[in-house]
Amino acid sequence: MTAMDWAYVEEELRDVPDEFKEQRFYPLKHVVEIFSSGDPQGRTAELREREARLAELVDMVVENYHPGFARSIQNYSQILQLFQDSKEQVDSMRKSLNDAIRQLGAQSKHLNAQWRRNVSLQASLSLLKDIQAVVEIPKRIEAAVASKDWPMAVSQLLEGASRLAREELMQVGALRKLRGDLHNICRYILGQMCEELQDRVYSHTFASTSGAAGSGAMARTGSMQMRRQQSMRNPAGSHRGHAAGGSRHRAPMGARGSADLDAAASMPVVVSTNQLVTCLAQLDGVEEAKAYLAFNARDEVRRLM
Repeated sequence: MTAMDWAYVEEELRDVPDEFKEQRFYPLKHVVEIFSSGDPQGRTAELREREARLAELVDMVVENYHPGFARSIQNYSQILQLFQDSKEQVDSMRKSLNDAIRQLGAQSKHLNAQWRRNVSLQASLSLLKDIQAVVEIPKRIEAAVASKDWPMAVSQLLEGASRLAREELMQVGALRKLRGDLHNICRYILGQMCEELQDRVYSHTFASTSGAAGSGAMARTGSMQMRRQQSMRNPAGSHRGHAAGGSRHRAPMGARGSADLDAAASMPVVVSTNQLVTCLAQLDGVEEAKAYLAFNARDEVRRLM
């Protein structure tokens, strides 16, 4: 394939008269001019030479660019075929969508009812799951109290109160007794922590476990005995002790009561005094603990003396 001389092509095209380049070409006019000229054979030979040169240029262009033209035409044909296939696929998808719309429209009420039923069942399952979690909280609190794990007990108590405060669970009438039980458990835990704090203050211990023994256990036993004797000698003081929280820690914890506290001796949990005070603060029992300590201060000082 020879290289094209486009300068020669442009020069040859410029030599072509403008009347031969018009889209509406009338050859009769030029035929009359050639025959009426002085040298019609010379004009005819000139036109044939120009035709031969232009034909040669066309052959050169075709020879050099025919493969590219052929590929372009072939690619164009393939593109048209792809567009046609895409159009057929789009028409098929449109038909399928219309069929699906008709089917969904015919079953819309049934689908809506199924969806509502599914949503209702999911809400019921979620509510039952929350109720089960709340019902298990008293057992967890009881186990924590049995091992004197006050942070865990307070955490479970607050979690239970938070769950029961939800609007969904407020409407469940079967949980009313559980709310009362949690209130009693809260009073019981406060009483136990006040008694624990008093034992630490007067026995100079700053951390305890459920397996505490020795002088600390003896001090707590003596303190409890002196409070019982003081209550028997002074009924009025016993009434004040009830007001200050002295009777609250006597509230039953559950069916097992104090037996769980004795059974938990094999599960020691170390709780510092700071943690104990923090637990009291979480239950808003700091002031009540102060009143409890102040009320029993005289008996404890007398016992130490």
